[in-house]
Amino acid sequence: MSQCNIKILIDEVNTLTEKLKMLVSLIKQNRIRLYKQGWLESHNGIPGTPRYVYGVVIDNPVVLDAVAEILRIVHYDENIVVDFIAITNNDIIVQWHSDIYNDHGSYVGTEHRYESLPLLLKKLLKELKKDWENGA
Repeated sequence: MSQCNIKILIDEVNTLTEKLKMLVSLIKQNRIRLYKQGWLESHNGIPGTPRYVYGVVIDNPVVLDAVAEILRIVHYDENIVVDFIAITNNDIIVQWHSDIYNDHGSYVGTEHRYESLPLLLKKLLKELKKDWENGA
């Protein structure tokens, strides 16, 4: 490898290192509110449980729709909407909600949840493997 190529590679690594430092700095400064509330609590007006983390919020509609589709498969729920994805210093968390309806089609409440994206992807792989083994 020539001296010029090594210098370019070193410059790229330094640029990437600076960008990562900026991201870590943003994560430490940005407080994000996560929220859990079951549909029955929602129906009865009981407040849910907030949790605060530090991170960077991703609210790109294309990314949110893709993650919502994964949630719909894993939780067998077509009503799931992803509110945002938060990148923290040790996890990627998905905040989502779903309107719940009874057997007669009447709205009964809204469920609010958050989940770790890596764990959600593991659940998806299990579902896909189960479907494949059953010939779906």
